[in-house]
Amino acid sequence: MESKQQFGGDWTTEKLGRLRKYLSAYTRILSKQSFTYAYIDAFAGTGYRESRETGNETDFLLTELGDVEPQRFLQGSARIALECNPGFHKYIFMETRKHKLSELQNNLSREFPNKKIIFFCEDANIVLQRLCEKDWRWHRAVLFLDPFGMGAAILCQ
Repeated sequence: MESKQQFGGDWTTEKLGRLRKYLSAYTRILSKQSFTYAYIDAFAGTGYRESRETGNETDFLLTELGDVEPQRFLQGSARIALECNPGFHKYIFMETRKHKLSELQNNLSREFPNKKIIFFCEDANIVLQRLCEKDWRWHRAVLFLDPFGMGAAILCQ
């Protein structure tokens, strides 16, 4: 992992835990409907965040089996969404920093080859305006806006 993102604290862990529960409930409910539904992350980063705190060892991602000490990389919102079951029909990730988007794209495309993932290296305001111009009668989306500490999950209809 080249581009470590180190931020947050207990509130970040709690926020992402709530996101995981919300996305799980959302996809369970919509899987029984005729909508096509997507997950949109406007500030996707690299898909990981580096922990500044110690916590439950099962929360940490291990990059290799047999590591003597687990690396302190926790799942970010992008990974949480991709692991949601049932999954979304489409995932849209935005990141303006090319090196972070490249890392996200390489990792997610390799680890989730069967998921429909779209990446934008553009300002979220521009991409979101284009997405809002679409016909939403048969589509739904969860839009996650979290520019380093200003988290909010918004239902886009």
